[in-house]
Amino acid sequence: MICLAFAFGQNDLANCASPGISAFWLWRQSEQSVAQATQITIPVWVLFVCGCLLVAGMMTENAQRVTRAQVNVGSQFDRVALYAPEWCRAAARWLLRFFPHHPELAPPPMVSPQGKKVHYDALRAAVISSVSAGVIALASSRGLPVSTTYVAFAAVIATGLADRVLARGDADLKIGRAIWVVVSWFLAAVIAMVATAGVARLIYHLGLVGLVIALAINLTVRFYSQKKADEQENRIHRRREGQPQPLQKTETEIHVGLE
Repeated sequence: MICLAFAFGQNDLANCASPGISAFWLWRQSEQSVAQATQITIPVWVLFVCGCLLVAGMMTENAQRVTRAQVNVGSQFDRVALYAPEWCRAAARWLLRFFPHHPELAPPPMVSPQGKKVHYDALRAAVISSVSAGVIALASSRGLPVSTTYVAFAAVIATGLADRVLARGDADLKIGRAIWVVVSWFLAAVIAMVATAGVARLIYHLGLVGLVIALAINLTVRFYSQKKADEQENRIHRRREGQPQPLQKTETEIHVGLE
């Protein structure tokens, strides 16, 4: 987990800080120095501030929502609170027809002594953490701007398929969510390109007015998306409340009961 956190921080800090810092540096420098520059010197204190902002961002509701969704996709529990479009669930049901029904390798769902759901056993958690940290650290050392979320998500899906936990319970929902995430990767890239071109055009033709318009559109879209996301999450949790999941005690609880 320490190696994974370090690899995530290294990669995310570079991806997050580089565009803004580079744009600020270009704005402050003259055209001649920009044309001659091959490297940009970034003060350590600037990276420290960006790192603090990343840590603060990880504590927001949006970041925790992404984490919960990623955990639930590969969860060993049969019933999970997830959203996936109906066409993704239909595609998942079609794919499940080709999966052989072998015995599951993962242990059954359990709860911890504190009453928390154990979504992953120790082996799966170790594989996900070590492989994700290795891939991200290697990509960062090679200068490849990979997404830490995508790498970790792929590791979660791969271990779920290997242990066959995605073939039980809400299998169509879990795999449907995975399909939706992969589709969203490509949609996000297209949306980012279109939005960037639109904002650049607004600022180029309208100057400060265009910047204000772009900020207004950004805040409006964010507010609307946040409202819809909150409504969707509440709807999913209400739908799952009436479907209890049979839980097994952990080994610690079993030993305590025997004593």
